[in-house]
Amino acid sequence: MKISQIFFLSLKNLADRKIRSILTISGVCIGFGFIVYLLSLGYGVEKLTTDQISSPDTLSIFEISLSEDGESRAIDDKNIAEIGNINNVEHVEAAAILPASINVGPVKNDTIVKAYTRKFFELEELKIINGRLFIEDDSREVLITKGLQKILNISDNESFFPALDVKIMTNLALSPTNESDDLILIKSLKVVGIIEDDSPSVIVPFKTVRSSIDLVNYNVARVKVIDANNLTETRRQVEKLGFSTNYIGDTVSQIKSFFNIFRFILMGFGIIAMIVALLGMFNTLTVSLLERTQEIGVMKSLGAKRKTIWWLFISESLIIGFLGGVLGIIMGNIAGKATNTIFNFYALQNGGRAVDFFYTPIYLVLVMLILSILVGLITGLYPAKRAVKIKLLDAIKYE
Repeated sequence: MKISQIFFLSLKNLADRKIRSILTISGVCIGFGFIVYLLSLGYGVEKLTTDQISSPDTLSIFEISLSEDGESRAIDDKNIAEIGNINNVEHVEAAAILPASINVGPVKNDTIVKAYTRKFFELEELKIINGRLFIEDDSREVLITKGLQKILNISDNESFFPALDVKIMTNLALSPTNESDDLILIKSLKVVGIIEDDSPSVIVPFKTVRSSIDLVNYNVARVKVIDANNLTETRRQVEKLGFSTNYIGDTVSQIKSFFNIFRFILMGFGIIAMIVALLGMFNTLTVSLLERTQEIGVMKSLGAKRKTIWWLFISESLIIGFLGGVLGIIMGNIAGKATNTIFNFYALQNGGRAVDFFYTPIYLVLVMLILSILVGLITGLYPAKRAVKIKLLDAIKYE
């Protein structure tokens, strides 16, 4: 008998026992659906977390800072040139971060001045939520953080963005011509944008700060590499120059390690549901074998080969497993989207924002499909083996 004939005969056998087949496939569907639902939750929360702290571009950038042991007191132009000549380095951009105080009319507050170039701002991947970036690196335009905006009670309306005065505390390592801890005033800096950041700081064009306080060195830099796969080696070469490096990918790796464990725990709950479904599937196939013992005897008397009978039971179990797996994947995704919709509805009602807690990568779907076939194959092996071993006379006499 051809495989196609065996397949259609298996479908007919399952259709003849509709209720039992539907219940068995439903059990497998629930088992697979539960696993897909839980793993999609794990992948979704991981993706949501990592997307908030990094993007594909940030994974090709690392930060250089002064070493904690005091070996490097500042980053100078010679250091920047050396780092720029390292293999795999595409671009190096330096900046300075200094303590300061800020005045907006009668309101005063301590803050941090970040002397950034436009290029450094791009590498930092800061998000402007209102307004724009300063036009030139020597302009008298600045950006402030959301945190500083709240402290200074500045309007969201760009038309009412104020001018402010900044007193920067000098650093001898960065500005050798000044006395240490001198306060140098930069007046009438126009606010042109607000950054999404809760810390109270202000970003001032680098050349504006440099010309005001004779800034010649830096205390922070960002390096963009050509190939992110070789970033670790590039970091090692930079650290040999006496600097510390920080990489967001280290945090991402720690998060992924945590979520790998988290998914294993979730999978454990799903496997319990799957085992229950498999027991139901095994029971269905075993009962089907007992009910069809005489039918097997008739088939053998008509010349059916052992291989044909074996494939008949295996194909039934494969159909049950595959249909249960496909429907389970669909059910798991629908349940995830429904949960997400309900959560986002209540989040938006309470002033929150919509997020996606569920994500089903394509490889998870493929793994589940392969697993459903394996489950069907393994579950059908015992009933198929018993069916093949049934003796012709015993099968015909069986009641």
